Amino acid sequence: MVDVQIGEQVVVTFGQRGLSAQRGEVVKVGRVWIEVQPDGSRPGHAYRFRLDTQTDGSQYASSSRFYTLDQWAERERQNDASKFLSDQGIRIDFGSAWRGREVELVNLIRSALEGR
Repeated sequence: MVDVQIGEQVVVTFGQRGLSAQRGEVVKVGRVWIEVQPDGSRPGHAYRFRLDTQTDGSQYASSSRFYTLDQWAERERQNDASKFLSDQGIRIDFGSAWRGREVELVNLIRSALEGR
């Protein structure tokens, strides 16, 4: 379970694949739920998320979720690495030893290219 405090900045994603992201501030922390007020929203308008799953508790795959700033930065690194590999024509299939280690693979490729 993630540890967040009142006043902490988080990133909230909405909808399938989390393509729409917005920063927000944690305004309430309970044992099971937190409330996040997105930046620029009217006061009192907060979204509620489960601490254990970091989602809004919906049973649907397109549920909203929140990320700590560290988690969001790691997600961005993973996305950048996947894009770099895709641009190079490299595909990481399910079951590959590199699955989930895309950032490490990109770093190895870049260091090899710089060493030429």
